[in-house]
Amino acid sequence: MKRFLLPTLIMVFMMTVNSQAANDVFPAIGAQVIIEPGQTPEEVDTWFRVLEDQDMHFCRIRMFETHMHRPDGTWDFSLYDDAFRAAEKHHVKIYATLFPATNTVGGVKFPESEEHLKEIQEYIRQMVTHFKSFPALYGWVLINEPGVGGQAPDNAFTRKMFAEWKAQQKEPAYKSKGYARVTFDDQRFLLYYNTWFLDWIAKEIQAIDRNGRCT
Repeated sequence: MKRFLLPTLIMVFMMTVNSQAANDVFPAIGAQVIIEPGQTPEEVDTWFRVLEDQDMHFCRIRMFETHMHRPDGTWDFSLYDDAFRAAEKHHVKIYATLFPATNTVGGVKFPESEEHLKEIQEYIRQMVTHFKSFPALYGWVLINEPGVGGQAPDNAFTRKMFAEWKAQQKEPAYKSKGYARVTFDDQRFLLYYNTWFLDWIAKEIQAIDRNGRCT
């Protein structure tokens, strides 16, 4: 295998891939390709040519909303269109990581409000509607590193979700008779909240693209 060094552009990782032919799962070596404004189509093509040369046929791309959603409300997908076309040319399949607008490095883990949830919904609609027809698209990564941080954010939306979840919980059979007991409610709710948000995103995708692969 040829050796190369592109530390700011390509990060190598391992993933599992479903084989459509055999309906099985196998490990594959791939890379995360960082697409950024200012890259030329020729530069973007280079990243995927390198992957092809190294026998890496899968990659992840963070679909940064801030690169595509203009201040005037319009959307410009051209930079990522170049990436998807280059991936197809070099026989690379893309895991497209949803990355709604945020000021954090790791991406959005939970909605901050009802309005924020609507903004995420519109972002998903734009991404799936536009990119679902590209042959290079393999599937959607719903959240970048879900569960990182170990706790739900403290905001009105989370408190509303917690209240709804708490109301659905059955009373435990054990009666403490007034003694303190550990409920692990925070941990149990966090598990529920992560699952709820992942499921919500997947349903939003599949409402637009019934065959959209979600991971």
